[in-house]
Amino acid sequence: MKQRVIVISQRGFLVGTQVLDEALDQQQTTSGVRVQAHLIAGPKQKLHEIEIAVPENHYRRENVAAWHKEVKKRLKLK
Repeated sequence: MKQRVIVISQRGFLVGTQVLDEALDQQQTTSGVRVQAHLIAGPKQKLHEIEIAVPENHYRRENVAAWHKEVKKRLKLK
C-alpha cells in the first residue's frame, strides 16, 4: 500500500524521512489532545512529499538501509 512520505534532502543527500499515517493523524490521545509532529526543512534543505510503498517494518534497524535505498532511488539522491 502506498503512503505519503515526507523526505528532507540537502545537497543531494538524504537527511530524513517521515511516513504520514492518516489513521494515526485522526486519532486522539487518552486525554483528548491531538499530538502532531512534522519534519521541517532547514536552511539549504529541500522538502519532498512522495507517495511510495512503505514496508511494514521500515522502522526496524535491519530494514532501514533498504528503505532509505528505495527512497533515494525514487528521488535520485546520492
